[in-house]
Amino acid sequence: MSSAERKFEKELMNALSKFGVSVEKTNEDGTITIDLNGSPALINPDNIRRNYLRDNDSTVIEEWAQAICSMVDEPTDWEDAKHSIMFLAKASNELLDDALVDPIISGVRLPTTRVATPCQ
Repeated sequence: MSSAERKFEKELMNALSKFGVSVEKTNEDGTITIDLNGSPALINPDNIRRNYLRDNDSTVIEEWAQAICSMVDEPTDWEDAKHSIMFLAKASNELLDDALVDPIISGVRLPTTRVATPCQ
């Protein structure tokens, strides 16, 4: 590992800790396991590493760390969250009568539009 790569790793760890993200482990493949609000997340800083090594610009590290942290909100109280949850039943491979379907992969279809039958 070159001195520039070591500097990148140090700046990345500092940026993550600045935004309150604890690093659980650095994996052999270059990915990093972090803790976001009690949930483990696997991040891959390869593109940021390349940009940093190419441009020698540490702002890309801080912007990336900030973006990761902004994607995860604090867990919401169930009473507030339950109204925002949508249930979507996925179709099996059975015939779907009057539903229009789009193939997803061979043998699996997803209903996209329900054709209403006029009331009589």
